Amino acid sequence: MKHLPPIRLCLFFAAIILLLFSWPLGQQVPVAQAQVATATPTPSTCGPDSYEPDDSSAQASLLTVGAAAQNHNFDHRGDVDWLRFDAIAGRYYDVWTDNLLGADTILFLVDVDGQTDLAQNDDDPNRGLASRIVWKAPDTGTYYIRVEEYNLLGNCISYDIGAAVVPLLYLPTIVRTYRVPPAQPTPTPTLTPSPTPVPSCLPTWLANIALPDAPKGLTLSGDRLYVGLYNTASLGIINTDTGAYLRTSPSFGTGANGVALSHGKVYMANRNSGTLSIYTATDPQNYIGALPTGALPFGVTANADRVFVANFGDDTLSIIDSNLDRIVAKVPVGAQPTLPVATPFGVIVPLYKANSPSGVRLIDNEGHNLGFTATGKGPFAAAYDPSSERVYISHRGDRRIVVLDARTLAVLDEFSTPGIPYALAINPVTRHLFVVGGADNAIYVYSVPDKKHLTTLAMQAIGAKHGGQGIAVSNNRVYVSIYASEHISILDDSACMPVSP
Repeated sequence: MKHLPPIRLCLFFAAIILLLFSWPLGQQVPVAQAQVATATPTPSTCGPDSYEPDDSSAQASLLTVGAAAQNHNFDHRGDVDWLRFDAIAGRYYDVWTDNLLGADTILFLVDVDGQTDLAQNDDDPNRGLASRIVWKAPDTGTYYIRVEEYNLLGNCISYDIGAAVVPLLYLPTIVRTYRVPPAQPTPTPTLTPSPTPVPSCLPTWLANIALPDAPKGLTLSGDRLYVGLYNTASLGIINTDTGAYLRTSPSFGTGANGVALSHGKVYMANRNSGTLSIYTATDPQNYIGALPTGALPFGVTANADRVFVANFGDDTLSIIDSNLDRIVAKVPVGAQPTLPVATPFGVIVPLYKANSPSGVRLIDNEGHNLGFTATGKGPFAAAYDPSSERVYISHRGDRRIVVLDARTLAVLDEFSTPGIPYALAINPVTRHLFVVGGADNAIYVYSVPDKKHLTTLAMQAIGAKHGGQGIAVSNNRVYVSIYASEHISILDDSACMPVSP
């Protein structure tokens, strides 16, 4: 490089200084401006898949049920894919996404009008970010599927989608946890011909509905299932018609145990704060407030006018007028009351007594003690059969079910169970008694009043210490709290037509 003469070198530096001081304040000197101007983003090589345009129901591509899965992508940010498929009334259909490459799909099932959402699913718990809907077609017609990307991403992230007819006869509309429990033992068939018709089927497991927390007590009203979620001290709400988990309603207490309904309100025991939370039973289940109970409120039950709370920690029963949400009485009942059951004329309270010999007490709606009957070791839960006015009491200490007259507490019958019995419930239509075997991860099923053991249904982990406290029956469906596995199991107990032997 050649050197500039001294005079020219001075002029050169003077020009540079003048340029620096003359540049407007607040702006940067345009060093390497040409380089910045030419640094443009690299254009994407992504293109739409072969099913585009499919951005609305009017443009929906055909998804053939039972055919090979289709591969779709999200070619730009916010891309939505629409598909259509033909369904026949009364049949169940399984729609799913799979083989995700960078995508997080959300599935929507849309009615024949192309506008009304019938069901949706984000993550199928067994398959990561993939989605799944199992659904029964109410009418024959063309239905739609909308697939969205959870993060609205583009860049051709892709997924497969397929649909098939479900061969099972009974399934809930949305299966949030799509897995079958371990094989269940079945009773050994008798070889002796029966002189009368015999049932042609037994209760069966249907599916699981995943929950955000471990469930304790539960209760039903119409198409809503209400679940006490222990760790978050909140109320979970499920649509029993669709199987969809709708929402979680928090409380201001700690812990959650028993749940009951009365006068259009939901009552949930907050075990660790000694309170009873109250919610509206209408959507969206608003929190109304709370009432004090006793120490460690455990089971909650209700009849038309009263809510009864068994206070495990101080051996009392709290009685609430559900018209006014006013405490009627708090009465001593005996050692460690657990899961009581309400009748039209009062409440029957099992007294656990640390798994020692004990019994049950009958209390009327105003808190009067109507009697006590010794029943065995560790009475735990009660179930009321209004058609016979019998009460069934589970005993964890000696693995028995004791049958009582609900009005007099007279012992009528008893029978043993294969394992430790926890909560129990009766289907009045089929005359089946369902008993939760919390330590065995099983449901024992009996016919009543003949006490015949029909079958044992295997479940996922229930939890021997904290589980086995929730079971409810409605419309020949049995709903069971599976505490340790954090879901509700649904059993089908449809009435069976008798067949000739």
